[in-house]
Amino acid sequence: MVRSKKVKTVLITGASRGIGKGIAEEFAKNGYNVAIGYLKNQKLAEQVCKKIEKCGVKAIAVQGDVADYNSCQKIVDQVVAKFGKIDVLVNNAAEYKRYAKVEDRTQLAMVKLNGVQFLSDLAYSTGVKSVVNISSMYTVNSRNAPFATAYQAGVESLTKYFAQKWRGKVRVNGVRPGACNTDMLLDNYSDKEVQQFLDAVPDKRLIDPREMGEVVYFMTTNKLLTGQ
Repeated sequence: MVRSKKVKTVLITGASRGIGKGIAEEFAKNGYNVAIGYLKNQKLAEQVCKKIEKCGVKAIAVQGDVADYNSCQKIVDQVVAKFGKIDVLVNNAAEYKRYAKVEDRTQLAMVKLNGVQFLSDLAYSTGVKSVVNISSMYTVNSRNAPFATAYQAGVESLTKYFAQKWRGKVRVNGVRPGACNTDMLLDNYSDKEVQQFLDAVPDKRLIDPREMGEVVYFMTTNKLLTGQ
């Protein structure tokens, strides 16, 4: 068991499943206390907490809508109240609808853009040392999803903005996942389209979310990287 006073803390939004869950598992394996951010499914979030606590760390499930500033403030307050600090922030939360209705577009974009801006600012005030923002392959390959391309590109723009603003104080980087084996991907694409993803990558398989966790963990620990 790692002594609590030496354990670092990571807050990961959208971590009850998919890529966020994979990231949480990787940080727990490396000795971090983990705050599992979620919007709706408390049961799933608590299951993730129980699983990663087997690594000898502590975990809490923190509910909140990252599109809303007051909700983001409550998320950060809960994490600090439990663990005393936030060392690493991973802005992963996302809602995705391949063919979004006009009435859904604002919420889809604000989850990504507000979430990154609000939580990054709030975490900075607590002394965070590393921020990683999860965007998407859509920034370079739209796959007929131009709106998703636009707001994910906004995430990357904010990444560069904060990296420059906090230069020398906080390292801010981004990760652009490819096709991952998650519910979000499988719910939005047909078997034929998934096969097209597989045909386009060297090892002809979907990425495991835990592998994305390894990439994110590397980004937070490599002190040479910021604004990337």
